[in-house]
Amino acid sequence: MRNIHKILYVLILLVLLCGSGLAAERSSLNSLGNSVTAPALYSPSLSQKFYEIAYDLANSNDTRYVENELAISFLIGAMNLDDNNSDVRSLLLKCICRFPERRALTMDSKAQSHFNLANTLLKQYVNENTDFELAYNAVSFLLNQTESPAQKQILLEQMIRLFENKNPAISSLLLTNYGMLKLQANSSVEAEKYLRQAYQVNKYNKIAFSRLYE
Repeated sequence: MRNIHKILYVLILLVLLCGSGLAAERSSLNSLGNSVTAPALYSPSLSQKFYEIAYDLANSNDTRYVENELAISFLIGAMNLDDNNSDVRSLLLKCICRFPERRALTMDSKAQSHFNLANTLLKQYVNENTDFELAYNAVSFLLNQTESPAQKQILLEQMIRLFENKNPAISSLLLTNYGMLKLQANSSVEAEKYLRQAYQVNKYNKIAFSRLYE
């Protein structure tokens, strides 16, 4: 029965993708002919249906990599149909950050696209009501998928500036990671500076406290 559901999901997705392709083709032809642009596809109801399918796939007790990737495809389709659905964005961020080992083994254009999308979604997601576990997993995913310490530093600096005053727990997490990066680079003075900032921002940050104590 589950295999039948998978086939159904794929067929629905193909219909959406074919529809998107036809719309894009019509838009290109119109722009060449009389500079009239065809309207983008917009359907909140279909977006919600895609979200529900993706939710079932992503939250099954035996969700595997294949089901998770299929859920991502549906969520991207749902976001293209309705860009204002916050549930779609948060679930998409959650799914992209799963199976990091598999993604690390395939750093192709698709993996890079997922990395960029996760980075964008996280920046849009963080606010005072952010789910800390989801944001923590997203930060860990982005850092683990970033190869060099220099790239990690740039990424952390960008997020520290962007999330300042938005969410103390997330800011503290980023400052802790930045301090640990400095510690790995044998810059103990700078490491202490950022770990101290992390603890001042969030007194419940046990990692920052323990490192400062050491």
